[in-house]
Amino acid sequence: MGNVKRALTMVQGRNLTPEQKDIARLVETFLKQAEQAREQDLVTAVNLARRADLLAKDLLERLP
Repeated sequence: MGNVKRALTMVQGRNLTPEQKDIARLVETFLKQAEQAREQDLVTAVNLARRADLLAKDLLERLP
């Protein structure tokens, strides 16, 4: 989740395409859901964090 937060910090303030903005919002959503699920369902939290991480990596690769 730390990697995801760093990736989101890196894209803040950058001029993103509409598609990149959608991906960033989805990453944020998965991250929030993972944090919420962490207390009750660790498996779900891990899966959500993995999704956020994969999307964040994809987003960073798309940046110029």
